[in-house]
Amino acid sequence: MNRKRILLIGGTGSMGFYLTELLLKQNYQVEVAAIAPGEIQHPNLQYFILDARDIGNLTRLLETRPDAVIDFLDYKPAEYRKRCELFLRHTKHYFFLSSYRVYTDLNPVTTEESPLQKDAAPDLVFRNSDDYSIYKAQNEEILRAMPYDHWTIVRPSIIFSKFSLPLTSLGANCIYNRAMEKKPTLIADSAVEVQSTCTWSGDIAKLFAGLLFRPDTFRETYSLCTGEHRTWEEWAKAYRELIGLETWTIPQEEFEGIYWNRAQWALYQFRYDRMLNRVLDNSKVLKAAGLTQSDLTPVWKALEFELHRFPADYRFPGGEELNANMDRYLSGGGTILRKF
Repeated sequence: MNRKRILLIGGTGSMGFYLTELLLKQNYQVEVAAIAPGEIQHPNLQYFILDARDIGNLTRLLETRPDAVIDFLDYKPAEYRKRCELFLRHTKHYFFLSSYRVYTDLNPVTTEESPLQKDAAPDLVFRNSDDYSIYKAQNEEILRAMPYDHWTIVRPSIIFSKFSLPLTSLGANCIYNRAMEKKPTLIADSAVEVQSTCTWSGDIAKLFAGLLFRPDTFRETYSLCTGEHRTWEEWAKAYRELIGLETWTIPQEEFEGIYWNRAQWALYQFRYDRMLNRVLDNSKVLKAAGLTQSDLTPVWKALEFELHRFPADYRFPGGEELNANMDRYLSGGGTILRKF
């Protein structure tokens, strides 16, 4: 039997892990190109250990003409222009991985037709920057201008998995590590009531798989997300219940100093993403994938599953500078507004 071949480029991280697992269960031949092999081993899974950013390596990969390509790598527009047509000429279904971050929050509920940051962000300097949310939308425009139809744009929400745990702009190497070490985690008080849409990677995989090889998904754009939304305070309380995380709030200006020392990219991510109300509508993708919200895992159930998978002594790598900044703030008697 000739199985359809799906090539995942850089697909060993949060989204790629569960997607690979699901595609193998659905009897696809899966090929993963990455700089190191992933955790999964299977007779129908092949790893290509290489740097797929190198356009020569990428060209050789695509010469085998996989039936579908899902590229998890990130490119600035100049890089993407050199690769976009290469993808389209060598596969039957190409997925461009964009992001929910391209959206503003100007609409109370965000759909695929909602205004984009590059067109409608109130901050004109930000709108004309090379922030992730801006250049992802620019890459979408490059793809739409191509004379091909067999592509699909997907905009995943914030994701969580055993690799990734969100709390405002903080990640697992802060949240989980500090919970295990009985240290408070600091967040901005202004973020507490902000709504977020965070989707389990296992459900992102279901949505991806449901869109594959469907001609009605060609030249379409989908938000990959759950229909649930929660405030960041609710997320903090869930971590407290599940792993004992203690969360303290501080003034936003002081948090921004702690979070990567006010680096421009960090300020943009925090102010123009994690401080925006992210209430996403997933009705379009559910319909296209043949799913309903009840087919997706309740967010707190998925979070509990992920948090209880770690050995007692596990710690996430990285985040040393951020954690040191928090420790210094606490030891120096910084302003604490609330504890919960």
